[in-house]
Amino acid sequence: LASAMLLAASGFKVTVYEAHDVVGGRTRRLEVGDYRFDCGPTFFMMPYVLEEIFAATGRKLSDYAQLKRLDPMYRLLIGQPEGDPLVIDTTQDIARMARQLSAIEPNDGPAFERFIRDNRRKLEAMTPVLRNPIRGLGDLMNADGLRAGLSLRPWQSLYDHLKGYFRHEGVRLAMSFQSKYLGMSPFECPELFSILPFIEYEYGIWHPIGGCNALVRAMADAVGEMGGEVRCGAPVDLVPRDAVAGTGPAVLTAPNVAGDDLRAAVVISWEVFFGGRAREGVKNGGELIINPTNGSSYTWTVLQTQQIASSRLRAIETGRWVVQVAPTGFSAFVSPSGHVYDRTAVSERAVIDREIPLRTGDTLYTSIGDGPWIAAVGVVFLLAVGRRFRVRSRR
Repeated sequence: LASAMLLAASGFKVTVYEAHDVVGGRTRRLEVGDYRFDCGPTFFMMPYVLEEIFAATGRKLSDYAQLKRLDPMYRLLIGQPEGDPLVIDTTQDIARMARQLSAIEPNDGPAFERFIRDNRRKLEAMTPVLRNPIRGLGDLMNADGLRAGLSLRPWQSLYDHLKGYFRHEGVRLAMSFQSKYLGMSPFECPELFSILPFIEYEYGIWHPIGGCNALVRAMADAVGEMGGEVRCGAPVDLVPRDAVAGTGPAVLTAPNVAGDDLRAAVVISWEVFFGGRAREGVKNGGELIINPTNGSSYTWTVLQTQQIASSRLRAIETGRWVVQVAPTGFSAFVSPSGHVYDRTAVSERAVIDREIPLRTGDTLYTSIGDGPWIAAVGVVFLLAVGRRFRVRSRR
């Protein structure tokens, strides 16, 4: 939905497909009688990120949704080996939070204030890196990457890092359980993620009035206002996530701007080097060829240039337009005559837009495939071998 908002604000015609009958995906809402239940997150963090997205479209988040800061943010009950659980009412009031922790362990209150200061500096150093794409090692080999690297201790786990601040084990757990938001154990994940509890205390915990789904609905409303459309109850074909090789043709069916369906042959990454892959998709109804790819594993532009050349071959062979899409590498349109249009620079962040005709029918290559050419090479090879034997026999 964030992408839909930004694209719609840039003038693109946008359609979002939602498999469920209500908008939100994992953040959708269930309604049972008079009761409403969010299926997704309980609370919201870092609202300024969503405010930036709305601002980029000329809107204010506050005009669409109401957020209430929570204080206390939440109550922690941490079991103890003996006696009652440790109770901590977390708050953005740093002085009050420090007093709570000092009551648990005298040294942990001042340590908490130091922890906040240190992580404020860490996040400030990390922000330029986190706000830019990391497509390869080269994106980290700069002044911002060096500054961020100096603030990290990659040899430490988060829990071990917190030992340098807090003496009480319960306090360490209170400052490390947030790693579970990302499915990680604080005993194993890098100390980089100490910024997670800091973000809570720095920016607060927020409750969207109406639940987190209210934010999703606000974004969908904004998309609609800008001429976009959110279609609910409209599942799309997905690539299976079982990591098992598929057996069907590599063809994707999707709606086009005319309102009907188009069929696109899909060759992923370096599959574009093999003519048979594109031919298979075209023979199964592909009206254009899509090549999603990622060239970040390769230095300079040699391989990326070869890939564009291969896309030109596939376009000429099949008589289809090729759309090459690369977050790292060249993005371009290639016509059936092999001409390249709107090619970006390597790793350039850009949106390229071109109306292309859909094509059907067969070319000589799609009709006969690679077989005759392989056979011709075999014949030439046999003739060469036979000639060599004849020359030897004469000697």
